[in-house]
Amino acid sequence: MENKRSNAQYFFSQTFIDYLTDKIILQNTWDSVICIGCPTIFENLRGKCPLLYLLDYDTRFCSFYPAKQMLIYNMFNGHIFSNEKYFQNKFLPSIKNCLIIIDPPFGGFHRALAYSIEKLFQSNEIKSNLILFNPYFLEKWVVDAFPKLKMLDYKVEYTPISSLHLCRGKKGSPVRMFTDICPSKFPPLDEMNYKYCFECNRYTLLTNQHCFQCQSCTSKDGLPYRHCSLCQRCVKAERVHCQKCNVCHLTNQCMTKMNKRKSQLSDNQNKKIKI
Repeated sequence: MENKRSNAQYFFSQTFIDYLTDKIILQNTWDSVICIGCPTIFENLRGKCPLLYLLDYDTRFCSFYPAKQMLIYNMFNGHIFSNEKYFQNKFLPSIKNCLIIIDPPFGGFHRALAYSIEKLFQSNEIKSNLILFNPYFLEKWVVDAFPKLKMLDYKVEYTPISSLHLCRGKKGSPVRMFTDICPSKFPPLDEMNYKYCFECNRYTLLTNQHCFQCQSCTSKDGLPYRHCSLCQRCVKAERVHCQKCNVCHLTNQCMTKMNKRKSQLSDNQNKKIKI
């Protein structure tokens, strides 16, 4: 489970699992929970949630869970590898209001994932909410595939395993929750690093200041942002508006100069080819 990159599982930290279980899942009115690629959350909910199911691609979990609790499932093409009779004929018809929790591989195709989830429930009239875990820098692609989802400002921590630290950067974890649940229903992960924004009606990081021009707390990575009146949006604090390319960027990264350099390099290469 830990040694090889191809087989390693990236588990949520126990602190985050307890937060999601005790403060979100068990405090709301869902009658069932389906965990897709979230084995640690599934394990933590056993005995606490009466209707619970795990869909995961890792066949090693078959040694621990029977078919009435788990299926081998490819979340990107919707294919179920194991016997799905119990899931389709008994589990799905018995639920009315479901929470779906998905922790996909971060390089996956989001539209394929959205189609698979829709296909999974198409034959049943089930009211559902969704919590999806992805890095903040993939927000554009997540929202494109799941238009109803909004990104929360909470840094989702994973348990570090062996020498693989792929889920944590210099600014802390880049992973966020994307959900169609009202953000005001999510209490802070802790009282030290989060504050309540009355304008946004949700908790945000202390460093994420509300912008009254953009009408939201605009920071994505937790660092301070400032509003640029020329770009008409918020940008990272260290970026300066360039009059030449009309874009905010770091010093010496003017798009006009960079394009000139690229054209010069391409011209030189073309001359070498002709010679």
